[in-house]
Formats: sequence, C-alpha cells, structure tokens
Amino acid sequence: MASRKAEPVAPIELDMMKVSNLKFGHDAGAPGGGVNSRSTGRDEKIEEMAASIEHMGLIQPLAVVVTEDGVAYTIDGNRRLAGLKWLVKNHRLPKDHRVPVIIQPLAGDHIEASLAANIIRVPLHPVDQVETFSGLADRFTPEQIAERFGVSLKLVRARIALGNLAPEVRKAWRAGRIELRAAQMFALEKNQDRQAKVLEDLSLRYHKAESQILTWQVEDALGLGQEVDVELLEAVGRDRYIAAGGELVEDLFSERVLIKSPEIITKLGEEMVDGKVAELLADGWAFAVRPPTNRWKFKPYAAPWSPAREQAFRDLEAAYATACKEHGDESAQAEALSDQISAMEDNEDIVLTADDRAKCGCFVWWSGHNGLRVETGYFLPEQASTAGASESVPPQSATGDAIEASPTISAALAMSLSEQRTKAAADALACQPAIALIALVAALETIGGPVRVRNDGYHGVRTDHLPASFAERVQHLQAAPAEEVSQAIAAIVATTLDLRLGIDQVGSETLIGMLGKNYTDAARETFAALDYFTRASATVVKVALAEMGAPKVGGTKPKLVEKAVELARETGWLPPELRAPASTAVA
Repeated sequence: MASRKAEPVAPIELDMMKVSNLKFGHDAGAPGGGVNSRSTGRDEKIEEMAASIEHMGLIQPLAVVVTEDGVAYTIDGNRRLAGLKWLVKNHRLPKDHRVPVIIQPLAGDHIEASLAANIIRVPLHPVDQVETFSGLADRFTPEQIAERFGVSLKLVRARIALGNLAPEVRKAWRAGRIELRAAQMFALEKNQDRQAKVLEDLSLRYHKAESQILTWQVEDALGLGQEVDVELLEAVGRDRYIAAGGELVEDLFSERVLIKSPEIITKLGEEMVDGKVAELLADGWAFAVRPPTNRWKFKPYAAPWSPAREQAFRDLEAAYATACKEHGDESAQAEALSDQISAMEDNEDIVLTADDRAKCGCFVWWSGHNGLRVETGYFLPEQASTAGASESVPPQSATGDAIEASPTISAALAMSLSEQRTKAAADALACQPAIALIALVAALETIGGPVRVRNDGYHGVRTDHLPASFAERVQHLQAAPAEEVSQAIAAIVATTLDLRLGIDQVGSETLIGMLGKNYTDAARETFAALDYFTRASATVVKVALAEMGAPKVGGTKPKLVEKAVELARETGWLPPELRAPASTAVA
C-alpha cells in the first residue's frame, strides 16, 4: 500500500478567550458532527472539577478549533470547560472571565486528536503541576503569570508558595502521607528547614512512616496563629495591629487570616472601648462603663408609649402578617418588618434627648466575635446612688467645725472614682498574700462578690500575660518556696478584682477595710486629683478645700482646682468615694 504523503502541519496559536464564547466539542454545529471523543461520564463530578479549578486554577489550557464563522469548539478540555461554565453561572467567576486556549488548525481529524488527548494523557500529580507552574516565576512576575493564565494574583502567589515546599515535604505529598490542605499549611511557613523539622517531628510523634499526617496537626505544630474574623481585624485596623507588634499570616489558600498575637487585638479593642467611653461621656451620658456582672439590675430607658406610637406598632404587626401570608415569613419584606417591630419593642428607635442622656448611661465592651459593642439608655441601680460612700467621721474644717456633707457628684465621676478604687485595692492586695487567700476562698464559696475568680475582673487591673501551660506552671510552683507561691496567689487574685459601681458594694467595702493602710497609700497614688476637681462642681471643690484645712478661697473655678490639687498632694486628701471605711479625711 502506498504511503500517504504527510501534509504540512498548520501552526497552532495561543490566545485568551471568554468562557461564555467557548462551545463544547459535542455541541451541534461542531466541525465534522463533533470534535470530542468523550461521551460517557462527560457530565460526572462537574462541581468537583469546578472546585478544583477555583482552588488551583486552570493548569492546562483548553484546545479549541475555530470555525470559519468564528465559533470556538473545544477538542480537549470539555470537562474543564463545564467546570468553568459552572463557576460563571454560580457567580464564582465574572461573566467576562477569560482563559488560555490553544487554537488548533481547522483542517484535520479532530476526533482523532480528541481521542489521543484523552487516552494518552496521564494526569499530572499535583506536585508536578505546582513545580511546573511555580517554575514560571523564574521568567515572569506574579502579575504577568496571573494575566497570562487568567487567574487571580492570590492564586499565583499560592502556587509559588507551594513551589517553595521543602524536598522532604514534596516527597511526603507525592507518597500520599499528607494531603493537599496539609501541604498548603506547610507552604505558609517560608523556612524550608523548619518545614522539614516539623514533618520529622510529626512523623516521630504521631505516625508510622507510611501513615498520613493530618492537616490540623501540621497547622498546630507550625504555630501559624489563631484565626481571626476579617471584619474584626479591620475594625481594629491592620496597620494598628502591626504597628503594635502584631504579626499576620495570610492564608493564601482560603479567606482566613491568622494572627500570631491575639492579645494585641484584645488590647487594641480595649483601647477602642476607652475611646468610646470618653466619646459617650462627652456626649452627655451620665456614665459609660463596661458591663458589670449584675447588669440585670440596671434598668433600661423606657419612655411611655403615646397613642400614636401604639397605633404605629399595631400597623407594623398587621403589615408583617400580610407579608408572611403573601411572601412567606423568611422573605425580605417579612424580615425587614420583623426587625422594625423588635426595634420598637426594645425602644431602639427612640432618640434620647440631652436631658435623657444626663439621667442614664451606656455599656461599652469589646467582643472577640463582634468587635466594639455599645448599648445605651440604662439607669444605675438604686444602690449605686450611694455606692462608695464611706462610713468615716464627719469631715471637719481647720477650726474643728463640722462641714456639711459634700454635694452630690455626677454618676460618671462616681464611676471613674470606683475604677480608681479598684486599681488601688489591687495594688494593696498584691502585697498581702494572707488577705488574698481569704478573698480567693470567699470568692470560690460565694457568687457575685468583687473577686472575679476567672481572671476577668476590671480590665484596668487584669493581665493578659499568662504562663505557657498549666503543666509547666504546676511544675515550677511545686519546686518554688512557699513565699513565692503565696506571692503568686496575691498577684493573681489582685488581677481579678472589680470594685466598680453596681458590683457588691458591701463586699467591696469589707475587702478595702481588711487592706487598711496599704489600700489608703495605694489610693493616694491612684487618685487622679486634677481630673476629679476639674470635673466636680465648684461647691465640691470648696468643701474639699475646707476639709484640707485651707482658708476660705475665692476666685474662678480654675483657681480653686489649682489650689485643691496642690493641697491634695501635700495632705494625702481623698474624696469620700476613695476612703477606706472608718478612715478620716486626712490620715
């Protein structure tokens, strides 16, 4: 048989085409009645194919032929095209997403080419894919690679990171000892020597040579950090977190963000709370504090409902019932009306006036899940109006004459003083182990006292610096002298205190009385005299000056404040709210 003379092969062309413009090789109108040899299983596991493409990108370009009327049909890669179309349809890729294609010449046996592609091709192991892809980084920038292959820049960087895996890790991946996700965790650690060391340690600690190492074990051993909600991090500010010494580990293979220093996030969050407290106080609220343990005693603001408000509420309920009937109770209309009803029930839609704000206050706190939280419109419990009042002897002037009781200070200033009192008590308790042990036992045996056994007391005295582990701490304390253990008890119990307004004032007074002179000395160090006298009324300042033995002082409020601050430092004077029970105005 005479051999057929080989015809010259037309050159192939590499191009980028929109997924929406590509047709399957088995679609009607394809050259020769179809250019795809696969018929069985062509529609199986398309979502898995889509997930692979979304996660790893399109490793291999599609092969297509373009007809004379400009229509492109796929001769190799129809299942990949199905996955791409699924991603576009489900809004995982943009409608105009482009992918690399190899344009084959229109002439030729396309069924034969498709058959050869599906029979001869052996799937690349993911390691081979990664090595091939990351090798492009020697010739192109990540941005150029992303543009050429129609993938995201993050995906390119993820591939390059996988290409930086230590040889030992690649070998384990090829052998099936680690899965893709575990390999990705190794790739987040840039030091190849550390990758190899962690792999060796995990192999020795948990597994036989042929066993598979689990992803969570890799992540835990590498110490990549704690996952944090992206919105929470943005609330604090990435730049602020990094400037404060925090370290971020961006998971290139998911939407996660890992942080090495969660305590810094908490610290910055607490600073935001302090800033919000100052802002609310400046806006005229009577107090702004972190929620105390007995917050249920604080009554929320509740204005009487007018007839018009009652009617508006009934109208909302009727509209909600209609929306549920016509659209379903999970419809957007029904949910929006439900939110309005809830807001009215909780008085959230009421805007408080300046007079209202002067009568009530706010709770402000930092949530590790929701960020900065603020609840407004709460009244102090009845006992808070007299909280911190000492049982000291009536104050006297320099001549021995009794002075009238000090006029009332604002709720905000009273709360500020109670915070200073907590700090002073913590300082005093930290150097008195015997009293600390008594307070600890009493706290464990009762509920609601001023000692927060879980080390979640007032943020101004608690510490976020904790030992590495319980076992290590036990071993150290077991070998330590008794004095060190006692001192450790005192120091820790001190960080649990919370003597602010509304938290067991009888218990607070009892504890302060036990601390005696140590508390008074600490209170004098803690007392913010300038802040106190500046915020107090002129009448309060004059009464304080009389208690400190000053002759009658006239002049403007700033003059009174200046003199009061000077004398308070000289005499050790404390406001009634900071005095220990049964103490005199000036010791």
